[in-house]
This record gives sequence, structure tokens and C-alpha cells, in this order.
Amino acid sequence: MKRRLRLLSPPPQHPRLILRLTSKARSIYRWSLRHRTPGRRGENTVYSILVKLRVLFDLIGASLRRFSPIRAALFLFAVLFIFPCLVCGDPSPEWDFEWIRHFSLEELSAAYNLPGVFAGDNDEGPRFFSPGKKARGLALAVHGLNVKPSMMGDPRREGSLVRLLLDAGFYVARISLRGHGGPLEEMRQLRLSQWLGDAYIQYAAASAEAFRQEGGKIGEKIPVYLLGFSLGALVYEELANEETAMPVRFERAALFSPALAVKPRARSLLLLDPLLSDNSIIKSLAPEEYRAQRGASLGAYKALFELEKRLKDAAFLNNNIPTLVFMDPEDELVSLKDLRKNIKNFGLSNWEIREVSASLSKLKPKYHHLIIDSDCVDPETWRGICQRLLDFFGFSIPE
Repeated sequence: MKRRLRLLSPPPQHPRLILRLTSKARSIYRWSLRHRTPGRRGENTVYSILVKLRVLFDLIGASLRRFSPIRAALFLFAVLFIFPCLVCGDPSPEWDFEWIRHFSLEELSAAYNLPGVFAGDNDEGPRFFSPGKKARGLALAVHGLNVKPSMMGDPRREGSLVRLLLDAGFYVARISLRGHGGPLEEMRQLRLSQWLGDAYIQYAAASAEAFRQEGGKIGEKIPVYLLGFSLGALVYEELANEETAMPVRFERAALFSPALAVKPRARSLLLLDPLLSDNSIIKSLAPEEYRAQRGASLGAYKALFELEKRLKDAAFLNNNIPTLVFMDPEDELVSLKDLRKNIKNFGLSNWEIREVSASLSKLKPKYHHLIIDSDCVDPETWRGICQRLLDFFGFSIPE
């Protein structure tokens, strides 16, 4: 009996083989991510296939050097289960932050069609608007979680932030993050790195387009301003602390209900994690006309909480620029008290909070977190927001 048990039990060194195989596969694939050169999509696809074949052949070679039935079984397990996860589960090179964070503006222009970023026909996709006169700067208008990008405004919509900035003489890039300009399946499948990739690519594309229209050289003329709501504010505040070839920097930032101090009751969604998958949709609280989808995925909320954690771990290192925050004290998702604590604890001496109220909003149901256009607050409050915003940017309300 003892001899039989010994034959059925694998020798102690065999479990290490699978660890060596998977470690080698991971190291080779990560090497491919670091050393991938910018190029056209077809070239990148061929490159990716060659890397995957290299990993597969290394697995075969490692398993056949000392062949045994147990090693053969472990090899089959690695090829059938672990290898597909490593290859198919890795991010696509298109618009994923881990692929593009080391690309400069020139390399991004060579690898991707940056002018085409704003050229689509999707109303909720990225858009670039020109003031039609000499511009004073470039402003990025970024939406919140499960809020339509178009609700940040357009040239034809009175009482919107985009229209306000255009009238004041800004180029305006209206940013669209993954899951908000396409089908619901995008929201179900999104990853944190995709949001960061979208933000980085569109920041680069907007900068390149503004410099092109101004006829200047890259990096010389156009100051960049941030106008971020909720998730949009959080994404770019965090991106400013990421290591990128082209640093993401702003002259000034105006943040509306920024998701930088999420309330504990909003975090209670994480209690659903053991019960639901990341692609489960949680119905939105926002008024229906503002919703990008019928709800946001649990994975999207987890990505938002992770962004907030990463920003705090970075201690707001690159965020102490002149920043104006608009917030309703009755905000359902963001704690004004905790935001003030963050400003104090992280030494954000250039930040200023301006309290506003959405109590007289015409929206049904009333939603205090949403303060991005003239329908979200009463007319007097909106005029005050517009006046303070343009004063902060150094301009005045146009006649």
C-alpha cells in the first residue's frame, strides 16, 4: 500500500515546474509590452502573434527537456488553461494605458491617428470644438460615471459648460471615457486601465489638435485647463500622478462634485462583490436624460474606488495647482467634510471650495451630485457658477 501511494504521489520537484512555466510565460509577455514599438495596427497584430508563439515554444521546450507523464500533464494544463489566460486576458494595445503610457506625443501620433480621435460620428464620442477666433487656451470637459458625455455641452446648447468656455474663447475637448459612448457591453467589460488609456490618448489628441490649429510647435503655446465632473475629475487628477512619457499637466482645474472623497455608504456597493460579477449592472440614480446607460457595472464602481485609493496613495503629489471645487453639501456620493480633510492632510494649499445648492433644481428626481448645467440648479446659482468659473480662469462673462 505504501509503495502504491508513493507511485501515485508526484515527486516534490514537479509542482515547481508549473511555477517555472507560468513565470517564464509572464516574463516574456511583459517583456513584449515594454519593448513594443509604435506602429500601425497590422504590424502590432503580427508582433503580438510572434510573441505568443515564442511563449508557446518556450513552454514546449521547458516541458520536454526532462519528459515524464506528470510533466506532460502539467504542460497540457499550462497550455490549455494558463497560457490562454495570459495571452487572451492581456489588454489590447489599442487605447489601453499599460500599452501607451510610455509613448510621447510624437510616438502616439505615429502609432495612432490622433486627428481621427475626434472625427467619429457618435454623438457621445470624443469631440473637439473651436471658438472660431484666437483661443485663450484648451479646456478638457470630462463627464462623470454613467453620465452622457454630451451633457457636458456643445456649441448649440445654451446653459452648458462647453458653450460657456467656447464663448469665452477656449478650444474645448469633450472627453468620452469607455462605457459611456458605446453599447452596454462596453460598460460591462471595462477595466481601469482603459479609462486611463482613453484619458491619456484624448489629452494627447486634444493638445495636438490645438497646437495644429494655432500653427505652433508642440508644447509652446496652449495652456491646458481641466473641467471635470465626478469620475472625470478623479481620472485626470490621478492620471497627473502616473508615470507617462508625456506628463499630464494643467494650468488650472475646475472640479464639479469630484469623486475624491466618496462616502462610506456609496462604498457599501462593495458588499455585493461576493454575490455579483463585475459585469453586473447597478441601476443609476441620475435622471434618465443624463444617463449614458441604464446603470454602471460593479466593475466600474470598483475601478472608481481603486482610482481614489491610488490618488491618495500618491498623496496628491502633482495636484496642488490652482483648483476650484464646486460642491453641494447635500451631495449623495461625495463627502464635503472628507474632501476638506483631504485638502488639509495633503497640503493642497491652492485648492478652494465653493458651496452651491441644487435644492431648487427642476430635475426629477432631485440629484444634488449633478451640478453641470443650468437645468441642475436654479438660474441665479448657475449664473454665479459661470461668473466664478470664468473669474477663476482669468476671464469675464462675454457680452
